Amino acid sequence: MTRKTGEEAEEERRLFYVALTRARKKIFLSFAQSRTIFGSKEMSAPSEFINDIPNQYLEYVSYPDSEPKREFANIEF
Repeated sequence: MTRKTGEEAEEERRLFYVALTRARKKIFLSFAQSRTIFGSKEMSAPSEFINDIPNQYLEYVSYPDSEPKREFANIEF
């Protein structure tokens, strides 16, 4: 993973904020822990900006055979 410049990180933060504020009542955030790209398995991480969301707006969801994680959040405004 390449490091982002300050400008790239700020643009990503802006796009994340726009996506959140466009939600009418709820937004579901998730991510794939790994992906297969051109036959090669690559690990991925959730957006660093998820940690900026206050816990009062988060509801943690777990799936069979997994632990509840911050990466799977249901945010209700």
